[in-house]
Amino acid sequence: CRKHSFKLFPLHPEKPGFVFDIPHTHQWLPKTEEEARNLLEVLISRTDLSALGEKTCWQESLLSVGNLMNLPYEVLKQYDIEGNDLVRKIHGNGKTTLVYKTQEILTSIGHHITAEGHKDNIPDELTPEETIKRIRKQNGLVVLEHPYTIQRPSPLVFTLATEEEASRSYDLMHLVDAVEVCNGMNSLWMYKSNELAKELLDKFNQENPQNQKPGIGGDDNHGGLYLVGRCGIYLPGDILSSKPEDFFEKRRHLFKDQSLIQRHNSGELTHLNDADIKTFFKT
Repeated sequence: CRKHSFKLFPLHPEKPGFVFDIPHTHQWLPKTEEEARNLLEVLISRTDLSALGEKTCWQESLLSVGNLMNLPYEVLKQYDIEGNDLVRKIHGNGKTTLVYKTQEILTSIGHHITAEGHKDNIPDELTPEETIKRIRKQNGLVVLEHPYTIQRPSPLVFTLATEEEASRSYDLMHLVDAVEVCNGMNSLWMYKSNELAKELLDKFNQENPQNQKPGIGGDDNHGGLYLVGRCGIYLPGDILSSKPEDFFEKRRHLFKDQSLIQRHNSGELTHLNDADIKTFFKT
């Protein structure tokens, strides 16, 4: 990858037999040839798998798996891109990166939920239960994002959850496939949220041994390429060879077997007290 004008975040360490996945991230639609080139180079060089997270209210300004093929830039001709509107593989520079559709959904009570692998987007402002019901109806996967960070009615105002809201997060864990306990954005501006989220999930898993959920990570990047890869998860390498139509079922299986998922958060930006997450990756 050529040297960029922006400083890239420290690259995650290689882990034999595993690939690096960023389940929670958003990329702006590139507006120039240069932006498109930077975007594809960063995705290829810094990830093995990456969500392309859509948001209901920003559909036209965010890159999606569906509109990737419609970018009007010459640089796309340098890559071999295959797949469908849910999963695409980008081959280039001697490497393959898989991108997959997700959607970040704001619920009526300020919790954020990620849908994975669903065809039709879900509207915001539904109850969490109705949101999850609609995702399940499309056979999608459900992730409870940053359970200790709640969005308030004012735009882009986020605060730590109250005791009542945290209890609601706990209840929602019964209904989801995974819980985000390592959020790269929270590491920057609300580090306590990650620590409390992990404690809450640990409590849930201890009290519900037959319904345990994996704790995952995501960089929660919103268009800043230099931040790509600061937080994510390691998955067994064979998921990269999945056919597009089998990919989300493979993820479903991995989410059910927590031992196959390992979190990563760069020690450079971590403010957590938890020794496991404070290291370069959690085993």
